[in-house]
Amino acid sequence: MGTQLSLMELTPKPQDTGSLLTLATHLTGAWAQPQTVSQVEEQTCQALIRGTSLRDEGMIKINKINPRVMVWAREMAALSCDKAAQTMGIRPTYLAAIERGDMNPSRDQLARMARSYERPILAFYIQEPPSSDEPLQDFRAKVSARNTEQCQDLEVLLRDLQERHNLIGAALQKDQGRLHVDFVGTACMDAGESALCSLIENQLGLTHQDIRKAQSMAQAFNMVRQRVERLGIHVMLSGHIARYHAILAARIYRSFSIIDSDSPLISINENGEMADWLFALIHELAHLWLGASGVARLSLDDPTEQLLDNYCDDVASEFLLPRSDLQNLELQGHTTLAQRDRILTAAATWHISPKLLAYRIEQAGLIPIEEWRHLDHCLDEWWRTHHRQNNWVAYESLAAKTESDIDRLRLGQGLLNFTKNALLKRQLTPIQAAQVLATKPRNLSHLLSSPSWEAQR
Repeated sequence: MGTQLSLMELTPKPQDTGSLLTLATHLTGAWAQPQTVSQVEEQTCQALIRGTSLRDEGMIKINKINPRVMVWAREMAALSCDKAAQTMGIRPTYLAAIERGDMNPSRDQLARMARSYERPILAFYIQEPPSSDEPLQDFRAKVSARNTEQCQDLEVLLRDLQERHNLIGAALQKDQGRLHVDFVGTACMDAGESALCSLIENQLGLTHQDIRKAQSMAQAFNMVRQRVERLGIHVMLSGHIARYHAILAARIYRSFSIIDSDSPLISINENGEMADWLFALIHELAHLWLGASGVARLSLDDPTEQLLDNYCDDVASEFLLPRSDLQNLELQGHTTLAQRDRILTAAATWHISPKLLAYRIEQAGLIPIEEWRHLDHCLDEWWRTHHRQNNWVAYESLAAKTESDIDRLRLGQGLLNFTKNALLKRQLTPIQAAQVLATKPRNLSHLLSSPSWEAQR
């Protein structure tokens, strides 16, 4: 049975200016007939204004919370039953009983659930959980092993990016002078990867020769990222979910793009090599031109989707390493170790990944396939021996000196400038701006100030 409250408890006084969360806490044991949380919030606000309650107006009936909603809220937070119970300080068996509908949570437990799941308390009063939760529209593939912890973390990350992108889009609707990214969805695969590669070069005003003139891999990536951001495309480095202390491996997710002619967004997994960041950026640009988005580095079930992703890989490969340059490697007649060393030297000079260079060599058939397999294995052994993933070192190479500098580099100067201007034009509230930048409102001023490397000039 749901908790029975007196009418006096449910009816706010006209002068009561308490928060909606306080009111919702007093409604424990009740669930609302409206289908969405926003409808509950709106009706609760109107009831407060009229000095009545939802129960007075026949909108609330006393009942126990739908247990399916409790399961949905936990799963959307990417928490197992054991982890969720631990964060709330209750036994897993007790939480399981709540989710089966055998027990009702107390008011205090409901408040702790709201904090753990990062949902408003009112979210627990909807009649049914949203369907599957509305599948992500920009998936290039279905997630295999969807119930694994890494894939749940990935879904949380992608939903967070989409929610932030929605805020950007809402702000742009208020800007009469906004610019459109007119090339989105204008290309097709039939023209071949060389044609799309030329379009990207012309739009960016960059070629592979310009990238090779950069003094370092970090400078090369920064140069391309800045050119992309000038086109009105937000480029973010993601791959971690701070509130869940979760880090997404590059083998799970390499990059992600949201197709939108007003505010396209590219997210790159920071947990890969910096050479992979550059490759992923060009790969996602190809997806923007084609108007087809998704998550790179997932197993692709649809042959058509596999073809699309391979095409974008080939465009990025041709952009960074044209086939005509491969003849200069002179790999024939050398030992496997000598070939490996030539590839490592060329990759460092050209600011590309050794694996990309090996892939292009195999594509071009420069050496016999059996010889190439030995070379590829040798490169794998070298990578396992020398690779030490350290994002702090990567960000230091991009001139980051503080944690705030790293946050700015993750967000990108394009997004920071957009948020700052939207605040000045009152297109975003401070709370909305903080959501866009994944920070707290009190940190906005510091985050939007000049980074330490500019302050020292």
